[in-house]
Amino acid sequence: MRPLEFARELLQTALRLFPWPTEPGLRSVGKPDEYSPVLVTCNYDLTVRRLIRALRGLDVWVVVAPSGGINVWCAAAGGLLTTHQVVTALKTSGVEKRVRHRRAILPQLAATGVLAREVSRRCGWRTRFGPVHAEDIPRYLAKQGVKSDDMRRVRFGLAERLEMAFVWAAPMGLVFGLLASWLAAAWALPLVALASVLSVALYLLYDRIPGPARWIFGGAAVALAVVGAALLGGGAVPMLAAAAAGVLIA
Repeated sequence: MRPLEFARELLQTALRLFPWPTEPGLRSVGKPDEYSPVLVTCNYDLTVRRLIRALRGLDVWVVVAPSGGINVWCAAAGGLLTTHQVVTALKTSGVEKRVRHRRAILPQLAATGVLAREVSRRCGWRTRFGPVHAEDIPRYLAKQGVKSDDMRRVRFGLAERLEMAFVWAAPMGLVFGLLASWLAAAWALPLVALASVLSVALYLLYDRIPGPARWIFGGAAVALAVVGAALLGGGAVPMLAAAAAGVLIA
């Protein structure tokens, strides 16, 4: 990955809670022809780029549907990636002129917002839901659209947990770092570090703690934040900011 592309990926991952739209329409991967598979995705830039990267070595068409620049799962659940958006994309992207068939593969996580039968009724395209993760699509296509159980499951292993910790820590660290810079500049970096540590602890441990004990985890996070601020010589403002950071993150 080139440095500029890596920096773009890092920025969009860190601020993934915000929309990052890219132009809807038709993309080609490799050298697709009139018989090549057609995949549909959202117009969240990070999703489109990761999907295209996962498809390297294949010849496929990618139809990017408008979703407000939001990722597939959130857009489908929030009414931004629906049957209407998919039908619109298939009709206006020009893919109908490029292929002889009328079969499209949708992301599984779009199922909460897209009705496959309604897509077929409205525009004649037969749709089916592919794997959850983009990296499984080459295997899915090689199996002629047969989806194994592991392709249906959302994985939340160490890599995914650390990425989500980064996604949460970055905006929280930015908010509290800027706030501290304005009120007590010496506390900007400690609060950013606190947000990062608590975010990592949250995504590595929180769902593995029994329900009642989660209140203890949250209380401990807030107490740790306040005690840390006090031990480092902070006054009322840094201690309140640290407590707020602990509450929001935990």
